[in-house]
Amino acid sequence: MSDVVIQAVERNTGKQHAKALRRKGMVPGIVYGEGKEGIPIAVREQSLWPLVYTQHFHTVTLKIDGKPDQTCILKDFQLDPITDRIVHFDFQLLTEGHKITVEVPVTLVGEAPGTKVGGILQQAVSKLEIECLPTNIPDHIEIDISELKIGDSISVADLNLPNIEILNDPEEVIVTIIAPAKEAEVSGAEESEGETQEGTAEASA
Repeated sequence: MSDVVIQAVERNTGKQHAKALRRKGMVPGIVYGEGKEGIPIAVREQSLWPLVYTQHFHTVTLKIDGKPDQTCILKDFQLDPITDRIVHFDFQLLTEGHKITVEVPVTLVGEAPGTKVGGILQQAVSKLEIECLPTNIPDHIEIDISELKIGDSISVADLNLPNIEILNDPEEVIVTIIAPAKEAEVSGAEESEGETQEGTAEASA
């Protein structure tokens, strides 16, 4: 788990203040924690990029003038539907000894034998929701696909992550190797032909 240092300032609330901050390249947000009142803050938009546009999970060392450094995570953020710029964010403080729920990116490693013979790799899940202590949060979850043949798949139930509980449905498929399209079409056509012949035979009888 890697760490990003972000400098923040406390801010006033209200739509007009938020608009004024955005015009200056700042993003309004809030930092909150268990049993603690949320603090409205603002940060430079660029400082959020390593947290939003990434394939890894990061913790944040948050620096606010006049306050001790705090460790937190990016819990949520909103993008402008037209410009895709970050317009708001939520930081959640981490408390030592208290479990936290986060989403962590999935990274596939290795080369599947099934793809070497024409199979198509399909990754259905790009992030997994997990619960663990802050010290056990991984920056990503690696899944080895080096033994997957055509028709094989890896589901949530196949994973074993020490000190981490995966909250996704155990039967949810993360990655699979499917047959090439032409092969699938031929197989489907053969099944249809078989059903037609069987139906004709029954009708003749």
